[in-house]
Amino acid sequence: MKNFMQLLVLLLWTNLLLVAGLNTTLAQTTYEKGNHTTVTGLFTADKPSKDLSQFVGKADYLELNKSVLQQLIAEPPTTWSLEIPTGENSIILELESHTVLSPNFQLRTSGMMKTPPSKRAFYKGRVKDQKNTLVTISLFEDMVMGFISIGNKDYVLGHLFQDVIPAGSEYILYEKNDLKVTDHFPCGTE
Repeated sequence: MKNFMQLLVLLLWTNLLLVAGLNTTLAQTTYEKGNHTTVTGLFTADKPSKDLSQFVGKADYLELNKSVLQQLIAEPPTTWSLEIPTGENSIILELESHTVLSPNFQLRTSGMMKTPPSKRAFYKGRVKDQKNTLVTISLFEDMVMGFISIGNKDYVLGHLFQDVIPAGSEYILYEKNDLKVTDHFPCGTE
């Protein structure tokens, strides 16, 4: 249970960071057809290796294709479409590159040592053929994080860590209201 709570806290903080980097307007984005890339196969539908029904109601379980992720990180597209398989249909996300960190961003350890920047790419966008949607996707060398808002429903795309489910490429897509556990994370900054 402790490991799942750590995962939940990380996913919730990830959502806050992802949404904080976006403009709050839901303006329609124009996508360049000449440079637009369509990506299929980043995720495939999967079954969880462990029963998570005590933590989340309805959810879609996915497997990350790390070789496709590595290609995306090596040559990040400016605009692209990402297909995410779900139990009912696929969700197609239309994404465009978005700058979240400043070019001179540095992360320092508690000992004030600089950590080398990892390869990453941040995207914002919408769900294809849906009104009132907002999407953020963050790509890192070894994982993907995302937030999808469709109308009044918010979905989280997150990695199931190895200490929760022993497979580094297992992901979950769930609506936030389907969580059966409550976040009791103390902020500690007050």
